Amino acid sequence: MSNKKKIVIFTSDLFGLKIYNLIKRKKKYNIYLIIPNKNKTLINHLKKSNNNIYSYYEDLDKKKNLIDFQNNNFDLLISVYFNKILKKNIYNFVKKTINFHPSYLPLHKGCYPHVHSLLTGKGLGFTFHEIDQNIDSGNIWYQKKFLPTFLDDQISFHNKLKKEMLKQFKIKFELILNDKIKSKPQNSKGNYNNLKSLQKIDKLDLNKKYKLKDLILILNARKYKKNTFAYFQYKSKKYKLIMKIF
Repeated sequence: MSNKKKIVIFTSDLFGLKIYNLIKRKKKYNIYLIIPNKNKTLINHLKKSNNNIYSYYEDLDKKKNLIDFQNNNFDLLISVYFNKILKKNIYNFVKKTINFHPSYLPLHKGCYPHVHSLLTGKGLGFTFHEIDQNIDSGNIWYQKKFLPTFLDDQISFHNKLKKEMLKQFKIKFELILNDKIKSKPQNSKGNYNNLKSLQKIDKLDLNKKYKLKDLILILNARKYKKNTFAYFQYKSKKYKLIMKIF
């Protein structure tokens, strides 16, 4: 019987594979990876892999290729940008949990925390925290404030956050696993954002006066790759607004 500690990682993002590979390279843990069953990007990256990889389903009782969490005695569950809320019959049977959250909690729980922190200038940073029955409300293992540059858009800032999260996870991961770090409660209730919270920001008002720096901030925060969520309406027609600085 193996004495290796058992770790399971839930992810919907390629960044989660970096965390998976980081731990796997240590060759001293039994590690399992769980991904959404329709995430083609992750599936294509993992096609050549022969590891303990499982798909995730909402109904844990009716699918075959699922881990029995109650009897597996996992030492650690890590959630890295997983796009579903984990249920109690998963995390209650794990000794420790870590969730990656790209804001300085308790500010900006919920959706797009890095975007909300860019827009408000508050909660800039990231947090490793425990998973509980409420969204992003678990005790904090570690957090760090991290500031953007003036011209960072949401992708460039998020990529910098991920780079720093990876760096700090390398340092903190085994300290958490081996009881060298104790978690602490969040210091206030904070705030929560849902999928619709950004809609009032996205719609720009033609009759409103904006400071230039505020407008630059909005346009950068709502830019995504070659597209944008920022727009205005003129004569009942919707126009997207993209800024180019050179």
